Amino acid sequence: MEGLNKGIINTAKGSTSFELAPRETLKTLGGAKSFQGKPSAMSASSATLIHVSTEDQILSSELHGEALLTARRPELQPLIDHLREVAQGRDDIRTECAGIIAGSWFAGAARRGEELIAAGLLMLAGC
Repeated sequence: MEGLNKGIINTAKGSTSFELAPRETLKTLGGAKSFQGKPSAMSASSATLIHVSTEDQILSSELHGEALLTARRPELQPLIDHLREVAQGRDDIRTECAGIIAGSWFAGAARRGEELIAAGLLMLAGC
C-alpha cells in the first residue's frame, strides 16, 4: 500500500515487520474513531505511541531490550543474595515489602527510581 511507513524491529525472538498507517488515519484514533470512522473505545491516551516516528519506535525498542538485559547482569546477584538472606525465607514478608515500596513510589510525587529498583531486587530475591 502506498503511503504506509514500513520497517523491521529486531527482537530477541527474531525480526518483526510492521506497517504504520498514514498520519491522517492515525489522527482519528486520538478522536476515539476507528479506521472505518465508527466510534471506538480507544482513548487518546492509549494511542500516544502511534504518533511516534519510526526512528523513535526503534530507539524505544532498543532501550527497552537493553534495560531488560541490564536487569539480568551478574553484578546484581550479590545484592539479590543479600536480600534473600535478610528475608530469612519469609517470602510473604519479602513480597509484601516489595509491594509497599512499589506502591509508595507510584503514589508519591517525588519519583527518582531507587524505590522501584529496591522492589525489583526484592522480587528477584525470591527466584
